[in-house]
Amino acid sequence: MTLPRNTTVPAANHQPVHHHPSYLHPELADLAAARDFYRARMGWESVISGSELRLPLTMGMVGIRMSPLLAARVLPCFAEAGAAAPAVTIGSPPVVVLLADANGRWYSQSDMPDGVALLRAPVELPLPPSRVGDVPVRWSGTPDLGTGFLPLAEGVLQVVRTVLGLVEPRPKVRKGRLTSPWPPCAPGSRSPVPQSKG
Repeated sequence: MTLPRNTTVPAANHQPVHHHPSYLHPELADLAAARDFYRARMGWESVISGSELRLPLTMGMVGIRMSPLLAARVLPCFAEAGAAAPAVTIGSPPVVVLLADANGRWYSQSDMPDGVALLRAPVELPLPPSRVGDVPVRWSGTPDLGTGFLPLAEGVLQVVRTVLGLVEPRPKVRKGRLTSPWPPCAPGSRSPVPQSKG
């Protein structure tokens, strides 16, 4: 299944685009079907708990929680690079959680910029089509439905820090030559956001 390339571009009011899970695939209409879909297509082992389908953050998976306003600036960086940015919007008031691969590194809250929170085991993240209270959980950044690959947490944090103005875009050097700045939302950059290999 090919997804539209504009699924993570923010709306005109600078809020992330929210998609009902069935937008991604018709099988995501109920919890049991969604659980089976995420397992088959992405290798994610989620569990049903009441009105929620929960993904345990295990096996190196972390969540990076931020405000919808910050997410509206971060997620387009991934879209520009053509990289998956599996992010869900949860609750009221809403928060956005971007799933990432810790890639063997132990992250703590002290590694996070102000206003950004780290989620890790034993946290279980609600996935669409869950409802938290009366509010449906929605994809605000599109996952890679073919592989379940996640962006590396290091890359996500670099994008967040750059968007917040905490760091300058890093120059990328290949074979001794300066190429383009990274992350991809830096002016003139065409470098991909690092992805895990599953």
